[in-house]
Amino acid sequence: MMYSRESFCGELGLRLQDLPLLACLLGNDIVPEKMVGHFHRKCIALYGSCNEQNNRANAIRAVATFISKIQLLPHGLREVERMMEPTFDMTLLPKGIQSYVLPQQNSPWISLTSQSFLNCTELSRSSPCQDQEVVQIALEDHYKGDNVMICNVLCFGESDCSNTLEDENDPDIPCQALVYRIARQHIYAILLGTGDGSPDSCPVVQEWYVYHGNMLEKPELVPALPLSIQGGTPTARELWLSNNPDIQIQRFYTCMACFHVERWTEGIRSLDSHLAATCCLLIYLSVQVDSLTLTDVEAFLAQTLCLPGKSGSQLSSLQLSYVDSRAVHLAFIFLRGLITLMACNSACGYPFDMMDLMPWNTFDGKLFHQKYLLCLERKPLDVILEKQESLIMEFKKLRTIIIEASEAQNRVLQPGPTRTSSLLPVTGGSFTRRDQFYASPSCDQRNERNEWHNVPRHQTTNQGRQFYPYPNQRGENNSWQGVPDWQASHHDLDRDFRTHNLKPGDYGW
Repeated sequence: MMYSRESFCGELGLRLQDLPLLACLLGNDIVPEKMVGHFHRKCIALYGSCNEQNNRANAIRAVATFISKIQLLPHGLREVERMMEPTFDMTLLPKGIQSYVLPQQNSPWISLTSQSFLNCTELSRSSPCQDQEVVQIALEDHYKGDNVMICNVLCFGESDCSNTLEDENDPDIPCQALVYRIARQHIYAILLGTGDGSPDSCPVVQEWYVYHGNMLEKPELVPALPLSIQGGTPTARELWLSNNPDIQIQRFYTCMACFHVERWTEGIRSLDSHLAATCCLLIYLSVQVDSLTLTDVEAFLAQTLCLPGKSGSQLSSLQLSYVDSRAVHLAFIFLRGLITLMACNSACGYPFDMMDLMPWNTFDGKLFHQKYLLCLERKPLDVILEKQESLIMEFKKLRTIIIEASEAQNRVLQPGPTRTSSLLPVTGGSFTRRDQFYASPSCDQRNERNEWHNVPRHQTTNQGRQFYPYPNQRGENNSWQGVPDWQASHHDLDRDFRTHNLKPGDYGW
């Protein structure tokens, strides 16, 4: 399912330039939703529809109508201020709107004097990466919706993640921030280099990653970690701009090396992208997480193999008898792995088509939970894989790859015991969401899952990063593009690159 900003604005009576204000007034990373709840209720009272059953949809339409009424007024934000509670901090709105405005653009909702036109060239000159051309490419890609982590590392020497979902009663599974740190360190080495080879000369990245015991009071200084591969760690310039006909092979190999699975590159590369991504992450997790069992791996594989045949309606109608807190924790660990793999994919010049790594093409939490419970009950493979012989054969092939790769790294996967102590009714759970800005939404946010699973995968060869020195060679639309990215983002309210948090509910949990 694809969305058109123009059609969306036409439906709501807005201009494209109004979308940043709409995002702020609905609640985002900078303007917490709980701060605009009173405003939403006033808008619904004035402009809401009695026929709209969905509270969230009613609020969106009512706020959009309010914006359309004031969009031509010379001091529109003053009208917004009149609708807000006296305690509302109006300085958040210009800051929030500015976070969506691209370089050399301006917004009709904030004055020119308050807008900072941060030129790409100026930013690249002040970045920790000395290759200004690489920084420029990363900035341009980010403005089109690419990975925010790459830009933060290249431009600010920072990386952050301020939310997590972990079971405090299961200390055997380490926190995701530490599980994927080694992979992130290799990404930093690709982007920033490795110095002269000595440990003291390696670039250092400030990490703001939340986990138990870390309240984000100060950043952790994490050094770049060179890859232990023949020829050393390739640079971003080599991976992004090379015209070598075999560059895609090198990009894929480097991406796998970041997760320490480069020895199995040939076998993994022959798989479909979503299966290759799953195998890469499961081999990495098998080595990094001592408590990961063969049962866990089998549940992940069963989910990955069965997902392409499921429609959105089928997934939403799945029924679970129990919720196992370990399954939820593992699902979140896997999703964070996908996000890390997407960052690595960007850093390595796109050996994967990024769309193949999107969670809606790769993972569904409820389907995983179903397969996990079946695996715990030791159900036969034909039951777990829905009596599809082709899936059973593929399952055995992938399981063998993961077992052998893990054993080669001195990790022997063992079947997990049947667990009953952590099984909970579907109405409850023992989870703590660690998120510096999370607040329970006041509106009903139930959504129909999209139908991406029915979209056939492209069979064309992925060409990786395509570099065009001039914008018009990309065939891109140069119209106003100040809209939010898809990528998850984090805790620093003054960060120049701003996107929306991904919540567990976005993936069917």
